[in-house]
Amino acid sequence: MKKTLIFCMLYIGIILTGCSNSEDENDMKKTYSEDTWEISAKASEDTQHKYQIMENYPTEGGPVITKKPNNAKVSELRRDAGIYYVYEPETGFTGTDEVEITTNISAGGSEIVAKNILTLKIVVNE
Repeated sequence: MKKTLIFCMLYIGIILTGCSNSEDENDMKKTYSEDTWEISAKASEDTQHKYQIMENYPTEGGPVITKKPNNAKVSELRRDAGIYYVYEPETGFTGTDEVEITTNISAGGSEIVAKNILTLKIVVNE
């Protein structure tokens, strides 16, 4: 009886240890990155600027604009042999505008395994 009780306690301890280790391993597999690109644009009227931000489409998730620029007439993501950010400044605007694009990536389930934040600092010149 004493051996059975000890065996049960060891077995439960191993299971609990295994569970906590697998959670730690999953946390270690998640990645997070931030990047900032400085790009330029012309202030000329009705000119849209197209910047490639990804070469391929992710199989799960994808980029979304999480912080819109303050001085944009057009600010959107387009898919065309890659993923592009399209920007057109408001008429008469010169200066620096900023947009934040976040990409959440999963391995096919609901759990996010990677999060990438790209900030584009757009310098608009005449």
